[in-house]
Amino acid sequence: MRINAVSPSGVRTERNLRLTQQAAEARGVSFEKVEAERLQSIPMKRLVEPAEVAEVFLLLVSPRVPSMTSVEIVLDGGASPYI
Repeated sequence: MRINAVSPSGVRTERNLRLTQQAAEARGVSFEKVEAERLQSIPMKRLVEPAEVAEVFLLLVSPRVPSMTSVEIVLDGGASPYI
């Protein structure tokens, strides 16, 4: 039995984009301004794409890494404060 974890954060989803738009409207600024501010807190300066998350799951269920177990794969553009 293999047990692994995938921990995505800051993924470009409809909900994430909607929340950014709501924050922009509440502050009376553009969507682009709020998004740029949020991206500044992410070392890679971009959101994680849903396809990237899917690729990690595909890797984990594939026969390419049969001995990988007990790992957490964090997908957050480097935003986590640990290595």
